[in-house]
Amino acid sequence: MQPVRGCTPHFGPPRGTETELLILHGAWKNQTVQDRSLNHSQAIIVVIGLGLALYVLGDWLTTLGSYSPTGWTGYAPLSTGDVFGGFHPWLRLIIWLLLIAVWVRSSTALLSTKDLDRHHDS
Repeated sequence: MQPVRGCTPHFGPPRGTETELLILHGAWKNQTVQDRSLNHSQAIIVVIGLGLALYVLGDWLTTLGSYSPTGWTGYAPLSTGDVFGGFHPWLRLIIWLLLIAVWVRSSTALLSTKDLDRHHDS
């Protein structure tokens, strides 16, 4: 196929005029601003799922670097430190407190009744 005389070949997505692009941008913006609020039951399910996901994340984060003892130990350990490795207990506490704060903040944002147009269960 030969290019048309006076036109340069164009590869890629079709080009639009400025007016067409503004119309497309407006249509995309209207589509993204649609009401996508959750009803109360859906918000509760999201809060529970978020809590479980944060629990799994917290469990994984607090056990990083730790290991379970292997082999037979028929004697008392000579050290009284954290024999299993991992983070210090105060750091584990801080991790859990931060994850709980994230869960509480997001739960209150999801379950707040500030929006009067929120869908209600029938």
